[in-house]
Amino acid sequence: AEPMRRIPPLNGRFALTFDKKKWSASLELMAATRQDRLAQGDKDDNRIPKGGTPAWQIVNVYAACALNSVRLNMGLQNLFNQDYRTHGSGVNGVGRSAWVAVNWHF
Repeated sequence: AEPMRRIPPLNGRFALTFDKKKWSASLELMAATRQDRLAQGDKDDNRIPKGGTPAWQIVNVYAACALNSVRLNMGLQNLFNQDYRTHGSGVNGVGRSAWVAVNWHF
């Protein structure tokens, strides 16, 4: 009657993407439900919080622009600075952050 170990909660990703020639933008929602149906081995595992892994939702925004031989990529991750953890990972996800990458092709 005990559940198997490390059963992940229901989780998913929903994204809206806009592409127009040299420009693109995306809005992404990632989420997971609570996982509190745990095997005894999960309860004893310090990577899983006492009582199970809480539900979480994060929002990310990405954009890109291509100009001749240069491509600029930008991202804003976890816009609302939610504390979250992938079930069983033992590591909390990144907080609010921004990044920029430039690719030059020659």
